[in-house]
Amino acid sequence: MRKKIIGIFAISLLLFFVIGCQSNTVEYTTEDAHVEIDGNDVEGTVVVETEDGTQTVEYKSGEDSWCQEGAEWSSTGLDANTEMIIVGIVESGKYEGYCHITYDIETSDTSANMDYYFDEDGNGYQVMEINGQTYENSWTG
Repeated sequence: MRKKIIGIFAISLLLFFVIGCQSNTVEYTTEDAHVEIDGNDVEGTVVVETEDGTQTVEYKSGEDSWCQEGAEWSSTGLDANTEMIIVGIVESGKYEGYCHITYDIETSDTSANMDYYFDEDGNGYQVMEINGQTYENSWTG
């Protein structure tokens, strides 16, 4: 069932990109789900309803910036609630010059907080706090 939900969500995102900058509401129904997309490429909502429940994704982007402060994405539904927010360019310290993104997830039995730091060349760090423990990973572009 999870593969079907992922497939339906992928189709939803494809429709979102097709409608582009126009502010529209698009709805379609398959035997597995009902999907409603309301918005444009700047902000909107995607709702996927299945027999397992409803998953709602809200997004708000910014200007054409690689690290637009205040852009956000959140998801509420089936198994978890998540939120991602672009904080902006870090001004000082270990991550100076990197774009900072916070990502929080809550499930019925755990919570996790992740901070992503990356530059325009694809280099970055992921700092995670899971149930009180902190982990850091890095990558290069």
